[in-house]
Amino acid sequence: MIKTTYEIRYLPLFYRELERDISHIAFKLLNPDAANKLLDDVESAIIKRLEDGPEAFEKIPTKKKRRIPYYRIYVNRFLRTIPA
Repeated sequence: MIKTTYEIRYLPLFYRELERDISHIAFKLLNPDAANKLLDDVESAIIKRLEDGPEAFEKIPTKKKRRIPYYRIYVNRFLRTIPA
């Protein structure tokens, strides 16, 4: 059986929102441990799910025709949208 490989690409928006959320937790809520844990959990969830293929994520319905579909990822109570 041939294993399909996937390339992980993140939109700049993903980085900006994740950085904003991590900074908020670390500096506004004064909980850098929780911020680091969230970052680790997000990275682990993306890598683990991509091992099964992007179809393991919930596909986001859109009216706009996209070359690459977007998928939603849930990490604990944190939610982000990523393209595959």
